[in-house]
Amino acid sequence: MKIRFMPLLFCCLFVLTGISMAPALAQKSLSGQKLTALKKVARFETLSEKGKNYTATATFPVFRARTPLARYANAQLRARAVRSFRAWLKDTGSQVKGLPDPPAPYDFEIAPSPSFFVARRLISTRLDSYEYNGGAHGMSVMSPLNFGLVKGQLKLLVLGDFFRSNSPYRTLVETKILAKLRKNPDAMWVSDGTVKHLETLQFNNFSVERDGLRWLFNPYEMGPYVAGLFEVKLSLRELGPNFHREWLR
Repeated sequence: MKIRFMPLLFCCLFVLTGISMAPALAQKSLSGQKLTALKKVARFETLSEKGKNYTATATFPVFRARTPLARYANAQLRARAVRSFRAWLKDTGSQVKGLPDPPAPYDFEIAPSPSFFVARRLISTRLDSYEYNGGAHGMSVMSPLNFGLVKGQLKLLVLGDFFRSNSPYRTLVETKILAKLRKNPDAMWVSDGTVKHLETLQFNNFSVERDGLRWLFNPYEMGPYVAGLFEVKLSLRELGPNFHREWLR
């Protein structure tokens, strides 16, 4: 295993609104992500290991700001990437070493998304992952991570940190998200009533943007694998008067 600095490719940062469905990354590497905007505020480190019939890489951002919040976020991001990288090598990489050559090499990848937002008290970023462990297709997962200062303590933020205490924020968010998903024919498990509520992990799987929050749903959450990944944006207006807008300043 080695750690190296990773050069970045240049392009622009795209911002999506409303609801969208991204195609599943069945055989698509994450390394092609265009990270020009993120490069302005962070450098990148990569863990990598390559065997006869597998490849594993984990790239994570290191924010350049010399603040307690940036140091905390950097430590958490590195720990998460290293933990996942080592776990895959132990559980899957070690097994595949003793197998005959598979039809396609096994693959594990973690990479930062172009999506990020930095405010005075908050850092919102995303580590996406892709695994191919044999079979018909790989598996992609979007993992947004929001770090902030709450009552003097640095922490990984959850949805409740963004709303006034005792406000019915979960009901509001769930109602609006499911209503938007029902309008998308690809979210068939919402349309047919299989998915009636959001789980706690789904409530907290969101990215912070300058004008609202974006929820991310991975394969098999709102429909079959072929339906892909879903993103649902709620604007500040949709988040209502109980939303703490000061997080975005």
